[in-house]
Amino acid sequence: MLALGAAIEARRRGLAIPRDLAIASFDDHDMCKITDPPLTSLKIPRYEIGRQAARLIVEIKVPISRTEEIIRLVWEVEKEVDTVVVLGVGARCNDDGDETEVLPILERLGYRPQRAKTNIGLGRITNAAEPEKKLEPVGAAR
Repeated sequence: MLALGAAIEARRRGLAIPRDLAIASFDDHDMCKITDPPLTSLKIPRYEIGRQAARLIVEIKVPISRTEEIIRLVWEVEKEVDTVVVLGVGARCNDDGDETEVLPILERLGYRPQRAKTNIGLGRITNAAEPEKKLEPVGAAR
């Protein structure tokens, strides 16, 4: 509707569209079709954009105690949506590089976890007084 208002104001000031001023609108509003001349209007498929964005990535953080529950929920959702579901699980390792809490849950659910990804934080140091922690996520493939 802003484009329609701009067109009305342009005409009031003696400007001709599109000779003196080009105006385009979003949302393919019907009013843009009945102006003289009709205004260019783009139809933005908001629902489809949102649907596609949701298909790209969903990241959730849960306590270890809810890992199995969440994975089973993802399995249920996977049956209802027309998309590929990829599940990645990250967990902190102990000082020996082992992960002993999430790994048994994943194995019980039929996953064969593999160490296949390393994340490196490149942000600035906010608390240099803390000792450095060794973090290594565990990837899982079913």
